[in-house]
Amino acid sequence: MKVASEKLFITLWGGHDTLPQSEVEHTLKAEGYPYRVVERLPQVLRFEADPRCSERLAQRLGMAREVCLELFSCRDDWDEILSHAGEVELPEWIHGESFVVRVQRVRGSSRHIRALDLEREVGGAVWRRIGLSVDLWNSDITLRGVLTGGKFLLGVVLSRVDRTALESRRVKMRPFKHPTSLHPVLARCMVNLSEARGGELLLDPFCGSGGILLEAGLMGCVPIGVDVRWDMAEGAVRNLRHYGVECFHVLVGDARKPPVEEAARIVTDPPYGRGATTMGVDVQELLHDALHAMSEILRRDGTVCTAYPEPMDLEDMASDAGFRVVERHSVYVHRSLTRGIAVLVRA
Repeated sequence: MKVASEKLFITLWGGHDTLPQSEVEHTLKAEGYPYRVVERLPQVLRFEADPRCSERLAQRLGMAREVCLELFSCRDDWDEILSHAGEVELPEWIHGESFVVRVQRVRGSSRHIRALDLEREVGGAVWRRIGLSVDLWNSDITLRGVLTGGKFLLGVVLSRVDRTALESRRVKMRPFKHPTSLHPVLARCMVNLSEARGGELLLDPFCGSGGILLEAGLMGCVPIGVDVRWDMAEGAVRNLRHYGVECFHVLVGDARKPPVEEAARIVTDPPYGRGATTMGVDVQELLHDALHAMSEILRRDGTVCTAYPEPMDLEDMASDAGFRVVERHSVYVHRSLTRGIAVLVRA
C-alpha cells in the first residue's frame, strides 16, 4: 500500500453531531498519523492521511462505521455523478475480482435521487470502466456511495468498525450490570478523546462497573480503576475478565485521594444523575476535589477526559485545579440530565 497521503472519508455514527468527528481526529493524533481535514459533512469526515490508518481507526473508533478511500466527490446531480463514475480508476493496491456499489442517504439528503437507482447506474458505469464482475452478495470490493449535505461521495471501503462487538458489551450483556454505566460506544469515544496510546496507564478514579476500563483495556491500554464501593470494584473485575482483558488493576479507594502515583491519561464518568450515589458528598464538591487529585498524578503531557452534569461550571473548577478545557460536547440523556464531555490539559 502507498505511504503517501490519500483522500479518505469516514462514515460516522448519527447519534451526535460533534463527538464522532472529534473522536476521529484525536485517534489519528494518538496513533501518530499526520492528517488534514478536507471537509466536514453530516455523518461524514473527509480528510487526507496515509490509507494504512484505516485498519487502526476501525479497531479503535466507537462512533464510526466505515473508512473509505475516496474515488470522487461531486454535487448531488444525477448526470454529474454518472459522469464521474464513468471515469473511475481503482488504485493498483486495491485487489479483487468482483465489486458491489452500496449507497446510503444521510438524514434525508438528496431526496430527488433514489438510492437503489443510483446503485444500479453507478455500478453499471463503473463496470464498463474497470471490467470487474458485479457480485451483490459476496463481492471482493465494496464501493460506498454517500448522499450527504448536497454532495455525493464514492469510495472503496478499506475497513469497518465491528458494531457487533461493541453491542456485545452493552450494560445488559455484562455479567455485572449497573444502570449508570456508559454505553461502550461513548466509553470508547472518551478513551479516544484522551488520545490514549497502547501500553499507557489509563486511570478511571470513578470506575464503577468498569465500562471505561473495559474499552481502554481492549484498545491496548493498561487500565487502573478506583471505586469507593467494594461491590462495584468486584463487579468491574468480573466484567474485565469476562471480556478477556488480562492486564488491569482495580482498587477500592476515594477518587479525591486515589492510591495511584501517576497516570498518562485519566478518563472518567463521576457519579451524578439517577441511580448514582456520591456517598453523601455534593456532586460539585466531589468533582472539584477529584480534579485537584487528578492534577497531582497526571503525567505532565497527559490528558483528562471527564463527563459531568450540565450546566455545571466545569471551566472554573478545572482552572482552579490547574487545567484548561480544550474541548466540550453535550450529550442529551433524558429530560432531567444532559451529560457534558470535556477534554482537559494542563494550563
